[in-house]
Amino acid sequence: GRMDAGTLELAGGFEIWKHTVPLTCFGAPATSADGALAVILLTVRDPASWLSALSNHAYEIFPKSGGRRREGCLRWMFEEVTIATSGGLFADPFANVVFPSVPAL
Repeated sequence: GRMDAGTLELAGGFEIWKHTVPLTCFGAPATSADGALAVILLTVRDPASWLSALSNHAYEIFPKSGGRRREGCLRWMFEEVTIATSGGLFADPFANVVFPSVPAL
């Protein structure tokens, strides 16, 4: 069942955020919190479209350097970035991992 605007709860209290980058196996159970079969689909968006959308609203993706993410600017996306998901708001098993760039996600 859904807990909030982007966290899915499966059997055994397993939680995962909808934007989690799949770095390794999640170890997700095969059933939902209510016992129904659970299927997790990973989708890949057209990279150019995705970068364009992120240039306007990058949400939890930040430059590792701490610099600004000027709206409409792509430059920061080609430097080291992190997905700032620690702090309990997101069920991300790979919180705050640093990536070489946004395309490397």
